[in-house]
Amino acid sequence: MTTKSKDKLNAILWKKTIWPKAVPFDEIVKKLWVLISRIEAGYPFSSDDYNYQVAYREMVASAMTEADGEVAEEAQAILQPLDDRFFALTNPVDDLPIGSGPWEDRIPKRLIGELANDISEMRRARDDPYWQDYLRRLGA
Repeated sequence: MTTKSKDKLNAILWKKTIWPKAVPFDEIVKKLWVLISRIEAGYPFSSDDYNYQVAYREMVASAMTEADGEVAEEAQAILQPLDDRFFALTNPVDDLPIGSGPWEDRIPKRLIGELANDISEMRRARDDPYWQDYLRRLGA
């Protein structure tokens, strides 16, 4: 990816950031690589940690929709191998309101540790009347 393209994409990412500090594209790619490596080994952290890390990919996808075609294509060429690995290691989740995008709506095929406990608790709770009321209020 050219420096000019990275600068354009980073400008969009900085404008769209939801975190206190903007994260440049190269750093996001590193974070996604670490996330996928952790999924391959067995993701041991909580659902909050997992969602936070997956949100980086969603943020780049959003920024790519605002970037010109060449910048988006260059970014996708870098991200595609990571996307392929991520989608191979995860399953879609239709029964829980986990996220709002194609990456956030997936969980590792192999669940362990806190994430396994969190998902199990969410699935137990979804049949609870309080939880159903909460989902109705969210519009889910």
